[in-house]
Amino acid sequence: MTWFLLILAVGCDDKQNEMMLDRRSYTDGPHVFINDSGYQVLYFESDGGDQWKVTETSHQAAPRLSAGNPYFDDVELAFDKEIDLVPSRYPAPNKILLLSDIEGNYNAFVRLCQANEVVDGSGNWNFGEDHLVLLGDLQDRGSDVTPLLWHLYRLEQQARIAGGRVHVLLGNHEQMVFDGDHRYLHAKYQDIARDCQVEYATLFSRETLLGRWLRSKNAVITIGGLLLSHAGITPTVQELEMPLTALNALLRKTRMHGGLTASEQKTVNVLLGSAGPFWNRQWVEAPPKMTVLDKILSYYEADQMIIGHTLVSEMHTRYDGKLVLVDVDHRQSQGARALLIEGHAMYTVDQTGKRKVVSSVD
Repeated sequence: MTWFLLILAVGCDDKQNEMMLDRRSYTDGPHVFINDSGYQVLYFESDGGDQWKVTETSHQAAPRLSAGNPYFDDVELAFDKEIDLVPSRYPAPNKILLLSDIEGNYNAFVRLCQANEVVDGSGNWNFGEDHLVLLGDLQDRGSDVTPLLWHLYRLEQQARIAGGRVHVLLGNHEQMVFDGDHRYLHAKYQDIARDCQVEYATLFSRETLLGRWLRSKNAVITIGGLLLSHAGITPTVQELEMPLTALNALLRKTRMHGGLTASEQKTVNVLLGSAGPFWNRQWVEAPPKMTVLDKILSYYEADQMIIGHTLVSEMHTRYDGKLVLVDVDHRQSQGARALLIEGHAMYTVDQTGKRKVVSSVD
């Protein structure tokens, strides 16, 4: 069954793009619960301060909804109750724009995508057959997680129609939300949970539209010769000898359905543990020898591995360019930054579109 959601498309001229976008809304939602009797829809509304109230409606048939968004005007979006599963391998496009650890900083996401022509002045896909990659950690520390997710949901559909792709990979903060671990949750969402007496994790459960969509996403993919994940593949994971499709399918089963065998649970414990692609920091804090990285790249038929998760002052490469570290602090004086890949060239790009060649520390 296809139904419609109204989400918001950004309106921002070049002058606005050089400053913080103006906030126009204090509504968070919708959060759509799907059950046997229909749909339950929640909106959270604020008076502009720290007091929130919930509006709840029930629908037997698919409703028409409008998404609360700080910057956008209404645009209609069609979607299905059933979530399409995405592949684990893709051929290389001409260009890739990659962002890591945006953590609910929707303002920075919009500015980076507009300045680098991924979206147009109305927030619609403008990247043709090229790819946008979100390398995990969309959630937690920022105040605008919900509108960020809805925009990505819409861009994913628009990109596919144009022959391009939006890749939303999962990070440790998505796993934390799924597990009900809210130690880094932004004060806005803590206030919503308190005032509206709702457990934040339920908004991304298996019974919600956004929850199903996020839980369907991959942990690791390849695009051309690039091996992409939030925290990187370690020797421990490579030694499991799981093809990417099998690895992603097992993690998806854990998030979507459960019911693992004892053997599957043992493997999942490795993947979700400190040596897995969500949490490990060894590529920054205790780098192994190049022969270890070469073995990993060879197994996954890749030439380079790109990771976020662990902060670095500037994006850079190691191991003769075979490892690319991209998790920078988007709140620092340099502002939000992304990685632009054109062929074999890599650039750090900022919110004005300015480019800087990614350097090597080798």
